[in-house]
Amino acid sequence: MGIFVSFAFLIYGLWYFSSNLFSLIVSPRLENAVIPLIPGVTINFLDFITYLILPVLFVLTFHELGHGVAATAEKLEVKSTGVFAAGAFFLVGFGAFVEPNEQKYRSRHFPRLAKMRIASAGPFVNIIEIGIAFLLILNFPGLISLGYSPRYFSIQHVSTTAEGGFNENNLVAGEVCVAINDTAVNLDLNPTQLNDILTNKTELRCEPNDTLIFHLYQPTTKTYVNRTVVLGPRNFLGFANEKVNNSAVRISTVYALEQGGNNDDKLEENWIVTQLNEINLDYANNITIEYLTTQLQAGTKVNITIEGKSKVEINVNYAPNAPGAFLFNSTYLGFTYNYTSDTTVKITRVYRNISESGVNEGNIPENILITKVNGYQINRQTNPLATIIDTIIRPAPTSILTFTTSDERNYYVIAKEIPVISIYIGLVPADYWIPKNFFSELLGPTFPTWLEKEFNIFLMIAFFVVILNMIPAPIFDGNRVVKEIIDWGVEKRRGQRYQRRKREGVRMQFHEKDLEYNFPETEVLAVERVASESDPKIIFENGKDFKLLQSWQSDTYDGMSFDVPGGKKPVDQENLLVDYVHSHDENQRLKKNILRVIWIVALVIVIANFVLSFVNYGDLIFGS
Repeated sequence: MGIFVSFAFLIYGLWYFSSNLFSLIVSPRLENAVIPLIPGVTINFLDFITYLILPVLFVLTFHELGHGVAATAEKLEVKSTGVFAAGAFFLVGFGAFVEPNEQKYRSRHFPRLAKMRIASAGPFVNIIEIGIAFLLILNFPGLISLGYSPRYFSIQHVSTTAEGGFNENNLVAGEVCVAINDTAVNLDLNPTQLNDILTNKTELRCEPNDTLIFHLYQPTTKTYVNRTVVLGPRNFLGFANEKVNNSAVRISTVYALEQGGNNDDKLEENWIVTQLNEINLDYANNITIEYLTTQLQAGTKVNITIEGKSKVEINVNYAPNAPGAFLFNSTYLGFTYNYTSDTTVKITRVYRNISESGVNEGNIPENILITKVNGYQINRQTNPLATIIDTIIRPAPTSILTFTTSDERNYYVIAKEIPVISIYIGLVPADYWIPKNFFSELLGPTFPTWLEKEFNIFLMIAFFVVILNMIPAPIFDGNRVVKEIIDWGVEKRRGQRYQRRKREGVRMQFHEKDLEYNFPETEVLAVERVASESDPKIIFENGKDFKLLQSWQSDTYDGMSFDVPGGKKPVDQENLLVDYVHSHDENQRLKKNILRVIWIVALVIVIANFVLSFVNYGDLIFGS
């Protein structure tokens, strides 16, 4: 079973890296980036120590343990095993290695299925770990309920009025919200419960200037209190800013349309803003960009004053809840486009329905050329696509639009209401569990957060160790499995072809502390001569000075030992020249060539994933 399941992951791994490479070439997205885990470079070193080191050591340890157990079960000698500690973490985590008898493993007398079972045992253990981690995550609420309440959210920070908040005097950092308007908070059942309330996805219907009642737990006194929370407008101007002085800010980022921006064609980064809506900025008196933004009306336009330039009129909208939210003024279609000619637009990006809040994934493909919408001919000069959508059609939510390609194919696109978040409270939440007994109080309210992250990271690492380790390339277990399949296929096609062949002058170095030596081949039929390289007249005799070693009850040998009582021994670190006759596999060249082709293809695919990830997103991955 382990062979078949591991081989299935081998196929999946090749498919995953191949399809991901295709995506990185054709339509790269950040989620396609394959990122190596380098502490201090691609991952914060403290996060590595806190969250990653235990799952990594656990996964690798049991991976090697799987190989060791399988080797023992197949009666393959395990020459050595080892445990290595991770510094101060020796008591809670360790890694391991297993060194089987490679000579016996490589022998054609060792059953092929046994070799594959040993090679796939490590990945199969990791696959079992994936299942265990999945069950732990799936049943985490029930598991943690033994010592904790359901998952609530604590208030980590309350935004001040100057920061654009509305509840500076209403909420207190450190308190825990357990109910909203008599509706119990349970983030285990609904992880986005607070956001769902603010976006009107629950029975509670909210609008700017409404209020909510938060039922709050106070951890220091273990008491409860009700507080009234004001819901303010979540206005959005499409840029981020940095304070320059008390009367000016610098535009640090202008959000593109693809990022949900609404003023990317009107603003530029590094402009200095001194006024908003004709009001001077005065940070000394809390007249900030954030505060002034809360005083605006969504759906209107407002002037900002740029230092050294005239006033610029920009859009005021509610905050976008999807990329490309403001591509059109009247509706949301979930894609981006650009003009390839005056009468043709190209669909450049279709947002995914689940992960990117798209609405037309599967309805219209990327990279097609559109010339008409609902029969209206696109013309960049006289009838642009935006005019057709916003002025001529003005589709109602759930309307179906017909997009026609240059070759007269039709695609049917759903129109949705522009996805926005209109409400802002001004708090930073964090998951919180209230301890129910002495033991959970000892562990603290943040222990479930740490444990849940550990389970998720454990699942992720076990999964990627399996698909990476099953890649058919040198040093990986997938290479051993594929090699046995190739050997079987070639021998099935051409039959076994073994011929006697002699090798002369094979150099072996003697060490006093290690009296046993393996031959380069596993099918040695006879040793004809063993002599000193420095003095060829010094001959060592079989049976008198050394003995031949057999892993199998057969007519072949795979090593020699100088552990012979009374026999003469070479000088420490002396080179010996050995002549022997061995059984040579005439199919070996073909087998190796096929395996090397698979190596090259697999390595090119995997390495290309890392290279293109670095080329496309190196500045984000490595923080340059």
